[in-house]
Amino acid sequence: MAFLKFLKKKEKPMEADLDVPPMPPPMEGDEEMGPLSDIPPPPPDFEELPPFPSPLEKEETFSKVELTLPEIPEEEALGEVEEFEGEAIVEKRPLPKEEPIEVTKPIFVRADKFKDILKEMGHIRGNIKENEAALIRVEDLKEDKEKEFEKWRSNLEDIQRKLTYADQALFKR
Repeated sequence: MAFLKFLKKKEKPMEADLDVPPMPPPMEGDEEMGPLSDIPPPPPDFEELPPFPSPLEKEETFSKVELTLPEIPEEEALGEVEEFEGEAIVEKRPLPKEEPIEVTKPIFVRADKFKDILKEMGHIRGNIKENEAALIRVEDLKEDKEKEFEKWRSNLEDIQRKLTYADQALFKR
């Protein structure tokens, strides 16, 4: 079973046993930046910030511009509309032919709707099986009735023949 060695858990080296990786080599742009000591110290912290000016101290005045509406010329008075005494022109356009729409894209159904559809199809299949069984029973009953009717009819014909024979035998004498 030596061929299954790859399935065994391998021992991981301890982190303390690992060597520290070497420092990366200097980048090309590091020399142009200069030493980090040239960075100025951060500004001192202010315990109190200067107060904001209040909005009432300084008010700006805006000049008022008067807007005027442009003059619109008055509409000319239209006279009464004369009635048209000619026949109305009706354009007859051919109706566009309705062609069946062919769907080339696949139809997508949501998963929950699909489950409902499958469930309903199961109910429908069950109802179809029940109805087929009931139809078979009705057909069997119909066949049984026909057999009983034929048997009854043959018995009646037999009785009629016997009565006819008895009648002929009695009245011939």
